[in-house]
Amino acid sequence: MKLNKIFTFIVLFVASIATSSCTQNGGDIGIWFGTWIVKSVSIDGVVQPQSTSTYFSVQFQGQIVRVTQVDELHEPYNCIYGNWNEDANQMQWLFPDERQPVVPLPGMTRANKFTITQKNSEAVVLQQVSDSGVTYVYLLEKLV
Repeated sequence: MKLNKIFTFIVLFVASIATSSCTQNGGDIGIWFGTWIVKSVSIDGVVQPQSTSTYFSVQFQGQIVRVTQVDELHEPYNCIYGNWNEDANQMQWLFPDERQPVVPLPGMTRANKFTITQKNSEAVVLQQVSDSGVTYVYLLEKLV
């Protein structure tokens, strides 16, 4: 029985590695690939106080985006997966699976449309205006 579990684990591990490659642009998604930390969120020009017990990370691979809430021990405990795309200075994050709750990042919804106001390999600034006219600005810094 134990050998069967080990064999199953090995097969699943190898299968996950074989199927986890990037497929957009021949696998190259440029600076987006990797993990970004949400360093600050501004709402209508006011920088929001950051929690000392949690932070948010954003990960991109292929056409998948994952937004994660992470605790003070760096353990992820709340995340949502979706699709993303970028066109010039516009970006969308779509989270269509309603079984997944949206993480409590201010302004985050199931359909997010951002204007990219700054973008380089170390930092990105995304701006989103809600349906009610509230402007959210997110500063993301590259972790890895």
